[in-house]
Amino acid sequence: MTKETDYWISEAQTTFRVVKAMVKATEVLGDRELAWTWMHRPARGLNRQKPIDLVLRKDGLDAVLTYLEQIKYGVYV
Repeated sequence: MTKETDYWISEAQTTFRVVKAMVKATEVLGDRELAWTWMHRPARGLNRQKPIDLVLRKDGLDAVLTYLEQIKYGVYV
């Protein structure tokens, strides 16, 4: 693969992670704007990291999705 191809694959993967997190956050929080705001604020259950910052890293999506599941079932409010 070329560097350009690698770049576009990386960008597509990042976009996928953001969309997946936003869909789950909207489902759990009930509102897209609220989900967007939540993604950009430090979260207690994520060691005060912003969910968007975690999602932008390759290894952060699972932590955000797990935290959203915990919110959904009342572990965190």
